[in-house]
Amino acid sequence: MDDRSIKLSKIAAAYYDEIYKYCRRRVRTDDDAYDLTQEIFLALSGSFEKINAESIRKWLYVTAHNKIVDYYKSRKIETDNRIFIDISDDTVKLFEDFTENIEENELHKFKDEIEKSLTEDEYSLYRSVFFEKKRVAALVSELNITETAARKRISRLSNKIRKLIKALLYSAICLLTRICR
Repeated sequence: MDDRSIKLSKIAAAYYDEIYKYCRRRVRTDDDAYDLTQEIFLALSGSFEKINAESIRKWLYVTAHNKIVDYYKSRKIETDNRIFIDISDDTVKLFEDFTENIEENELHKFKDEIEKSLTEDEYSLYRSVFFEKKRVAALVSELNITETAARKRISRLSNKIRKLIKALLYSAICLLTRICR
């Protein structure tokens, strides 16, 4: 064995089980987890010279994450209830579009969770903007702040709500994929 093969063998001995377990927790079958783990270490073999020795573990996890994303993009997962989850580029785009444009009907779906996560001031602004449909000018006079400050508060609130909705949707997808196993 040459020096490169010895180093790769040591890395595989040190991290193979860890990476396999990471994959197994995220895919449906042992076989899929083994296949993904093999792909990850094969990719390591091809990129070994380019990787900094101190960041091999990080590289393995990033590669594992990317391989798992590709795994789900290329498959349809079927649950016992015959619900299909299509993790395709279109699904990812739909998810991104959904969270980019907060509409009133989406807010109502997640209303309770959103409201629990907001401070008093955020909740007041949330009610004013999304339910009472107040304009920036009305908020400026009501809150006694500048227009710029009002727009920043609305922007920060929208971003926080968008992140909350993404987290809630992500949790729902994770729950469904666990049901699939």
